Amino acid sequence: MSTLSATSNKPLFDHFFNTSLDDLLTEQQRVNAEDKVLQLFQRCVLEVPAYRQFLAAKQIDSADISDYASFIHLPLMNKADYMQAYPLPDRCFGGSLKGADRIAVSSGSTGKPTFWPRSAAYELDIAVRFEQVFCDSFQAHNRNTLAIVCFALGNWVGGLFTTSCCWHLAHKGYPLMVATPGNNKAEIFRVVRELSPQFEQTVLLGYPPFVKDVIDAGIAEGINWSQYQPKLVFAAKCLAKNGVNYWVSALAQPHRVLIPLHCMAPQTAAYWAMKRRSALPYGVGLPPIPTQRGNYLVNRVCQPWFNMMRTADFLKRTNKP
Repeated sequence: MSTLSATSNKPLFDHFFNTSLDDLLTEQQRVNAEDKVLQLFQRCVLEVPAYRQFLAAKQIDSADISDYASFIHLPLMNKADYMQAYPLPDRCFGGSLKGADRIAVSSGSTGKPTFWPRSAAYELDIAVRFEQVFCDSFQAHNRNTLAIVCFALGNWVGGLFTTSCCWHLAHKGYPLMVATPGNNKAEIFRVVRELSPQFEQTVLLGYPPFVKDVIDAGIAEGINWSQYQPKLVFAAKCLAKNGVNYWVSALAQPHRVLIPLHCMAPQTAAYWAMKRRSALPYGVGLPPIPTQRGNYLVNRVCQPWFNMMRTADFLKRTNKP
């Protein structure tokens, strides 16, 4: 969470809005991720009361954590021994909620939903990822685009975070309109029927099983998805092995690049693999953020590498020069 006020975040937003995607990626590549993680740890020790108490309870001297090799041996935090053990303000920088300008709520899939105070400035790193996809995979910088957010809205983080990142792209100058029907299928269909004809392409952003239901129900109601040049952005769940073939068949676009995005949540740091027209880097483990530009796949952190390769193979077959 940021300790900065909304006013002091203005330079961060100005930098994002006024800096090209290439330059933003170059800046990120210059950052040593291990050093950044260590700096965050050191800041938390100094500024987050609950974290200091957590380390003390584990009999850990923060002075002993002097490099990344020692950092990786720190105990993991969980809801029971951290989130539920310390008051919410104590888990924030400065021991206060003053640095936050919004609140999000977890899904509650493991029990009681959790509140997450946060700062809008922390959307910017992920907004860069959205820009990579919208620019390099959808060419949305040159195409009048309608983005339809199909995630649940309200307090839950995914829908509002996704909406906010898309708004950042529109503010940056992308010809992008953002519609927010949420997970209301009737409203999604109304947006598609009334607004999609005014745009060169339509992007549906949502939870894969729900978007599948939207596509199927739309077909049953007579919606011809292919006429809207549909693109898809997914999060929170991996596709089944035969999932890609379903999307191609349902959307009747066998020769178009379909970009399924798998990540733990829209706001979560994800591992990226870059697919160029000629080849995809194969290997063991998870790929770093790419230094080059092209079409992208996002792999859920805990997703088997095999599933990602199947999706990559499909894209290699269908990507036309």
